[in-house]
Amino acid sequence: MKRLLFLLILPFMAVSVMAQSYDEGLPVRFSGSSPGITDFLNAILSQEDCGELLGAYAQHWKQYRKGQKLSPGVKITVDQKNGYVCYEQTYPEDDSRVTVETCYWNCKDGRHKLIAQSIMTYQHGRRLCAQYDGITFYRYDAARRRMKWESAYDLCGEAFTDVANKDGTIISLPRIGKDVQLSERTATGKRHYVLEWTGNGFKFKRR
Repeated sequence: MKRLLFLLILPFMAVSVMAQSYDEGLPVRFSGSSPGITDFLNAILSQEDCGELLGAYAQHWKQYRKGQKLSPGVKITVDQKNGYVCYEQTYPEDDSRVTVETCYWNCKDGRHKLIAQSIMTYQHGRRLCAQYDGITFYRYDAARRRMKWESAYDLCGEAFTDVANKDGTIISLPRIGKDVQLSERTATGKRHYVLEWTGNGFKFKRR
């Protein structure tokens, strides 16, 4: 893990390069009338080149789905009802921790769903901008049963990307409710913001 923390920091909105390579979108396979959070996560983690971090997540996710014991320091929380999954791995050797949150929203048109995945790295209790950190959005089309990468800038606006790209900003996806919470570290303390769900995208507001 230590090698990840001090590599070249990538811009938040460039973290989705592997997703953009799928011009046709990622296929979402599911049983029943509509997909759930685990179906969307399966699609994301099934990418051949999803990076070192998500590659490790994919291996642990396979263990979890088979009911096998997870590796030391790994925790996976699945809330199917609320459409939320959190993967967490801690590294005692350098007091660091990585969280990967995934959730989705039902769009008001009834045909689409919006999926978000946020990767956050912490060391000594403080948020760092490590190599794989950032937030990625996908839009699922029920007619095509595929999800395609969508620009955070287009969904959330310039003000959001300015705050999200700052070292120390924490992005928390909702397990309960619909709004994304942000906490920005400043010289005088913290500023809090919210991405308010509109039914198709977000409004960025200071709390």
